[in-house]
Amino acid sequence: MLFIILRIILIIVGISFVIGGFVALVSFVMVFFFQYPGYFSTHSFGVNLFYLPDFLNYVVNPAIAPWILVLTFIVILMPLLALIYWGVKMIFWFKARDGIVSLIALIIWVISVAALSLLLFNEGISYAETSKSITEEIIEKAPSDLYILAGNKIADLNYDKEISFDEEDYNVFFIDENKGLFISSGLNINNSDDNSLRVNLRKRSAGRSRSDATRKAEGLLYNYRIAGDTIFVDEYFTIPAGSKWSFDDIRVNLYIPEGTEVHFDKTTENMFRRHYYDHNEWDWNSDSNDREYIRSGSGDYSWIMTENGLRRRSEYAEKD
Repeated sequence: MLFIILRIILIIVGISFVIGGFVALVSFVMVFFFQYPGYFSTHSFGVNLFYLPDFLNYVVNPAIAPWILVLTFIVILMPLLALIYWGVKMIFWFKARDGIVSLIALIIWVISVAALSLLLFNEGISYAETSKSITEEIIEKAPSDLYILAGNKIADLNYDKEISFDEEDYNVFFIDENKGLFISSGLNINNSDDNSLRVNLRKRSAGRSRSDATRKAEGLLYNYRIAGDTIFVDEYFTIPAGSKWSFDDIRVNLYIPEGTEVHFDKTTENMFRRHYYDHNEWDWNSDSNDREYIRSGSGDYSWIMTENGLRRRSEYAEKD
């Protein structure tokens, strides 16, 4: 009787091992080999992992990227295969002379884990320190009406793949043909403590040392320009050719005097509000976002800088 109960328990455990190992194995192969996330969502963890194997070439030394991939597959696949094998063995209760094979597989797995750890540690040193590069442009007398319009937009990029880190609202777009890499930039707007308008550009990067990180931050490629009462800001930035992605980030910080009326287009208001508001708060009914469209009042893109920060013009008028 005890033997029967033990066999039932082993069969149940074996079935669980086989099903769990098989599902994990198929998911891993479908996502990372066939890049088919239709059945296996990769957004549930707050980050799109779909193209991470491709993205690896932008993060580590391209010469060792294939080795990292191969070792990663070995480290992940071998335990899953072992889980399925031992599950089948529990179910059918067969004996096999697999001691030597199991020992060899274990040795290969341990060596792979050690080699992968060494490679990742060596590459990880490249991100040991972070540093910022800050530049600022000042307009002594700010215009009463300030227009913040988009220069280069993500919608105009002909990119192949995207990786998005949802919690950080950080998106990376890359092009296979020329290994181009483009990263979304942020727009922050704050109160100015005087009548001047300040455009503060903050770049951040990582490196082996603080000086290396500073050098990388200064080399990030981003464009903005001021033309009269209008500031044109790009929705993305890129890194110099031949450089690796190093947790790079760019934020445009605008310091605007109280009482200034601020006019956005669709793109720049999205850049601003996605850091402070729920994305579903407003509905956009038009793709037009040029200066004349804004001046015509056809869309509610206008805000007022108050002592408590930027407020939508319609809401500000209602309070008054």
